[in-house]
Amino acid sequence: MHGPPRDGWFVRGRRAAVLSAAVAVMLVGAASMVDSVRSWLRPAPIAERPVDPTGFAGTATVAATDYFAWDQDDKPTRTKALNRITAPDTDIDGWNGTGRQRVDGVAILDVDQLAPDLAVVTVGVHVIPFTKPTTTASPPASTSRAPWTAQPPQWLTAAIPVRSLPGGRFAMTGRPALVGAGHSAGPGVPTEQADASFGADTKAIVSKLLTAYGTGDLEFVRASGAGFVGLDGAAELAELDDWRVAPQVDSSGIRVGIATVRWRLPGEATLACSYRIALSDRDGTWLLSAITIDAGGPR
Repeated sequence: MHGPPRDGWFVRGRRAAVLSAAVAVMLVGAASMVDSVRSWLRPAPIAERPVDPTGFAGTATVAATDYFAWDQDDKPTRTKALNRITAPDTDIDGWNGTGRQRVDGVAILDVDQLAPDLAVVTVGVHVIPFTKPTTTASPPASTSRAPWTAQPPQWLTAAIPVRSLPGGRFAMTGRPALVGAGHSAGPGVPTEQADASFGADTKAIVSKLLTAYGTGDLEFVRASGAGFVGLDGAAELAELDDWRVAPQVDSSGIRVGIATVRWRLPGEATLACSYRIALSDRDGTWLLSAITIDAGGPR
């Protein structure tokens, strides 16, 4: 008796091919599942989100509005406002606590992005200073306080360091500084081992140079080729509080240091600012080669 007819070689080959394809699909599916599990356990790193440059300008606008407004009779309001826009554990307030001033408008002039997370924003701040009421020998019959007197408004130009912090927040990380046109920003100067002798010998010279920077009369104090201008009388130098010079590293005749000054503004207020200053030696006379905001803030 004959058994069932055997399939031809073509049928048997097709069955083998189908079986092989099925096995391959199963193996690929298994590998895909393994890869999926691995991706769940070890997800690919998320690309860092780029910093939105408009955040620097927006933060500087708010910072300028709060920083250049003050009232000696209401200091807590200013302190609270500055705490909202300042990086944690950063003390940036340079106001001496006297006088009254109102900010009437802020204009963004330039955004100099020094790093992906750091920029120095130059702003124009329209301010209205006030003078304190004149005291009289006998108090007025009314119990209300005498009004402060508004002075002519003026524009101040300031450079504000702003940094992008984790979580998408922007904040001031250094003290704003009054500047003139043509200023720039740069990294801090290492003055931990300052040249104390040179600093002491040139402090009076730097004070005179900064006095000229305040008035804007730089014809005889600005080094050849320097393109910055001064404050044009917007502020007057009250005091050079600190002048620390980095050790000399070459024979170029350029010395660089950090100056902390107090500017006297209309209405009895003073404002402390920090600058990175470069001095140039011309035939034995020290000239102002560059004055920039120290992006590291107050020291």
